[in-house]
Amino acid sequence: MLNAVIIVVALLLAGYLAFSKRLATSSSWKATVTPLASIMGSGFLVSAPLLGGIVGNLAVVCMALLLVLAYAVGGAIRFNIRHFEPIENDGHGAAQTIAFLSRVVLAGAYFISVTYYLQLLAAFLLNAVGIQSPLAANSITTSLLLIIGGIGIWRGLGMLEGLEKYAVALNLGMIGALLVGLSVYNVNLLLGGSWALPNVSSDVDFHDVRILLGLLIVVQGFETSRYLGDEHPAEQRVQTMRAAQLISAAIYLVFIGLATVLFHDGLGADVTAIVSMYSTRFCPYCVA
Repeated sequence: MLNAVIIVVALLLAGYLAFSKRLATSSSWKATVTPLASIMGSGFLVSAPLLGGIVGNLAVVCMALLLVLAYAVGGAIRFNIRHFEPIENDGHGAAQTIAFLSRVVLAGAYFISVTYYLQLLAAFLLNAVGIQSPLAANSITTSLLLIIGGIGIWRGLGMLEGLEKYAVALNLGMIGALLVGLSVYNVNLLLGGSWALPNVSSDVDFHDVRILLGLLIVVQGFETSRYLGDEHPAEQRVQTMRAAQLISAAIYLVFIGLATVLFHDGLGADVTAIVSMYSTRFCPYCVA
C-alpha cells in the first residue's frame, strides 16, 4: 500500500511541476528552480548515509551547521550580485582578474561534479539490474557526457534547458515521495512503540570535521543564480536564490531527521550502501 502511495505522490508532484502553466510562465519560479535543482541534486541521496556513517545520530545537527555555512557563502554571492556585477566589465582591475580566475576554477569544478553525479546515476542503473562493473559504469558516464555535449553543440543550450525542466520535475517529485514514505515509516514506528535512535557511534573527531567540511559540495549549487543575469534582474536573483537555499535547507533537515532511524553500523557512502539503507529496512516495511 505504501509503495502505491509513494508512486502516486511522485507522479502527481512531478506532473504538476512539469506541466503547470502557472509555473511555466512564472519568472520567479524559473529563477528559483535553477539553484534549487542544483542544490537538490544526486548529492541529496548521498548525504544521509554519508553523515550516518561519520557522525551517527548527530547527522541532523551537523547538516544544520553545514547549511548555515552554505547560507553564509550564499550571502557573499548575493553581495556580488548586487555590488560587483555592475562594475564587473569596467576595466581590468584586481577584482575582475579574480572573477575571471574564479570562473575558470568553477568550470573545472562543475565538470568534476557533473561527472561524479553521472557516475552515481550509472551505478544506480547497474545496481538495479544486479550488475557490478566499474567499466560499464564508466562507459555509461562517458556516453552520457558525449550525449549532453553533442546536444549542446547540435541544438544549443535551449534544448538542454527544455530537458532540464522535466528532469527537475521528476527529481523533486521523487524527493517528495521519498519524504512521504519516510514520514509514514517513522509515524508507524512511533505508533507501534518501536521508534528509537539507532545504536551507532556518534563520536566526532578532527578527521570527521574535515570530511564534514568537504560535504559542503552536497548543499552547494546556489551559485548558479550568479550566472542568470541575462534572464533575471539582480534583485530577483538575490531573492530567489535565498528562497532556494531556505527551501532546500528545510528539505535536507527533514530528510536527514526522518532517515536517521535507518542508520546502522558499517554504513558507507557508495551506491550499494545508499540502496541497502533504504531497501533492508524501509522497503520491506513498505511491502508489508
